[in-house]
Amino acid sequence: MSTWPKQTPSQMNAFYGNPDANGDFKADPQWESANIVKIVPPYQLYYPQQSGNVVKKRAMKFSSLRVHKKCASSLLNILTQIGNNFTPAQIHDYELDLCAGVHVFKLKAGGTTLSTHAWGAAIDLSHLINGWKVKYDPDPAKKMMPPGVVAIFASEGWTWGGKWKTADGMHFQAADL
Repeated sequence: MSTWPKQTPSQMNAFYGNPDANGDFKADPQWESANIVKIVPPYQLYYPQQSGNVVKKRAMKFSSLRVHKKCASSLLNILTQIGNNFTPAQIHDYELDLCAGVHVFKLKAGGTTLSTHAWGAAIDLSHLINGWKVKYDPDPAKKMMPPGVVAIFASEGWTWGGKWKTADGMHFQAADL
């Protein structure tokens, strides 16, 4: 049984606190100050930048990730295990060094409720290969999310979006469905 809440807004708020207590769809600075912490990833993570049709995959380096304090040590442990179990070449090839964010105040893609990212309880890795609505293909030649990475997140109780009805193979969250 997971230690994480269900991903309903009421259970997320009860566990992580309400990042939008006044309902204005803006991150509450006081909530952020009290709940969001920085972790330093054990291997270099990047955010791609796009200019026109050209994507520079490793354009911006992350020096730290902003995450909810309740799942910070879990995420750090997960990233450390990835760094210990995958070679730098594998991390590069599977784009496990590309991160589309952790704490990002936003709605669920195509939805009307807050994303688990709004609570700082989710991370998107390898998002160029494992895009939203891209059906997961376990063929190693496709370089999609490695089963070993999914297992590392699962060992910490995190939920993976790769097998959801609307696939989200980049997405891992410290919340149950």
